[in-house]
Amino acid sequence: CLVVGIAFGNVEFTPDHVTPGTCVAADIDALDIGPRPLLDHERNVDAARAGIASADAERLSRTSGSLLAINQAEPLFALGRWDEAREHLDRARKAAPKADHIVYAMAALDCLTGEADSAMQNLKVAIQLRPENRYHARNDEDFAFLQEDPRFTELLYPERDGSAG
Repeated sequence: CLVVGIAFGNVEFTPDHVTPGTCVAADIDALDIGPRPLLDHERNVDAARAGIASADAERLSRTSGSLLAINQAEPLFALGRWDEAREHLDRARKAAPKADHIVYAMAALDCLTGEADSAMQNLKVAIQLRPENRYHARNDEDFAFLQEDPRFTELLYPERDGSAG
């Protein structure tokens, strides 16, 4: 059992470090697994799509759909399929409007597509929902577009001016 959390965590390991039958969560980019069959983003999109359809058909969806939608959006990010990723994130946000990880992902997508104002608004909401998102965003490459924006600095480093973003 290998549980891979895309964009979550920073554990580096190779399969040699994993005991058979052990579940391990890791950053997908840190995995060194040879030809990387698990990293085929197109297959990940298809698998997530099939999972959503199957759960819906069997009426077995135990979530409001937000987890499945974000799982489908993540590989679309990697493929640069922004419009499709946005569709899934919009659906996820409607299903779970207070899920900070979804709002954070929306902010990252907005930034990657050059929508600075929307990115700032979504990031502000994500930080309001979960203050730790402030620290994640400081080192998140998805926000590189905003690095020189004074609003970004004010939001991520409120201690510099005494405000709380």
